[in-house]
Amino acid sequence: MVCSAYGWVSIATKSASCNGRGGRGGKVSWAFFDVFIFHRPYTRVSGVCGFCCMEFCGLCVRDRVKIWEWEFSRRQQQVEEYRIRCAKLEAALAEHTAHEASFTAEADSHSQNVLAMDLDTALLQLEQEKNKCQGLSQINTLLHEQLEIATEVNQTLTSDVQRLTKEWQQARSQLLAKESEWKEEEQYFSFYYTKESNILLSLWRQVLNFRHDFANLRSYTERELSSFKGCICSSIQNVTDAQIALVNRSQRIVSESEVDAALKVEDYDRNKIEITSLQERISELCDKHEDIQKLLEEKEKANSILCSTIEKISESAIQTKVQSSAKETQQEKLLSQYSKAIEDISQVLMDDESTEISSIFPILSLSSSSNQEGLQNVPNINMLQSIVNAVKKTLTKYRKQTEENNSKFSSLNEQTTMQQRTIEFLEDERQKMQQLNSQLSSQFESV
Repeated sequence: MVCSAYGWVSIATKSASCNGRGGRGGKVSWAFFDVFIFHRPYTRVSGVCGFCCMEFCGLCVRDRVKIWEWEFSRRQQQVEEYRIRCAKLEAALAEHTAHEASFTAEADSHSQNVLAMDLDTALLQLEQEKNKCQGLSQINTLLHEQLEIATEVNQTLTSDVQRLTKEWQQARSQLLAKESEWKEEEQYFSFYYTKESNILLSLWRQVLNFRHDFANLRSYTERELSSFKGCICSSIQNVTDAQIALVNRSQRIVSESEVDAALKVEDYDRNKIEITSLQERISELCDKHEDIQKLLEEKEKANSILCSTIEKISESAIQTKVQSSAKETQQEKLLSQYSKAIEDISQVLMDDESTEISSIFPILSLSSSSNQEGLQNVPNINMLQSIVNAVKKTLTKYRKQTEENNSKFSSLNEQTTMQQRTIEFLEDERQKMQQLNSQLSSQFESV
């Protein structure tokens, strides 16, 4: 009984064991063989993946790996069923060979009484042998069909494995190229960032040194001006005191007697000389005061020049800060693009059992938020390095899985070769049985 080309196929063979002479009164035994034949061709359909929820044209890597594992387990079950069926066939063939050996022994033992046998018994035995040959031929054809189906399935599996290995190698090469580009850009960014930070630090140090020097100069000039003001005030007060004393003395001399007129005149002349000397001293002090005012004006000019230079330096520092902020925004955009690319790669490579990349997704969100806060890109680079390490770990896992699949595929090939050998052995046995049947038929025809 054969159901269809796909599904379960039941094969029934009839073997007769002869009891008595000429095969009369024998028992008929039926051997049932269940064969599972299943073949489903792969179809490429564009749609949405059920695992990663992404649009794709064809099967994605995870779907292909899952389908391949399912196919491999199903093929293993088929191979085990095929082994059981081969064992049943071997047992049936052993029974048949034992029956044939007993039949040949009986034929040899009764070869002397062949002439006494009836023609009817010989014809019955011939029909029985023909039925046996027909059953064996049907079994052989079914085994050939099953072997062809198994070879086709093995070819499809080999083509799928080769396609998967090619796609995995392409994805690996692309990931390595992107990783090398990312490392080069990271090195360039770190070098540029350190260079700009060093330039800004040097400018800031120059500004601080200039401010410190300007403050020291200002305090020194203020101290000198205060000391000059004190000297000028004390000299003016001394002059006024001297003038008051001279006026008092002149009044006192006028009020005195005329006797002391000559002395007073002399004193007046001496006082006059002292007054002239004091006036000269006052003129000198005035000249010094004018010189000090000129120095103060020159210092004020120098201070104004220094203030203008400070304003220019501050404007240049602001411009450099603006340029650095623009460059930082560009670098933040690049980092966000890199983080998005790494998220896509990690989503494609993420497996149900691997939790390392899923644990890195919050780190990626934190890094994208921290990129907007300022010049805090160094920890983000460390986070990206951890993501790259996690992707490398997943790649090593996929390598191990592919190696295991290759080993399983090699074991399956070995099993198929063993099955082919058993089938060849069965074909040899069938040819021997056909030769024996032909010899027996020729003997019966001669009889």
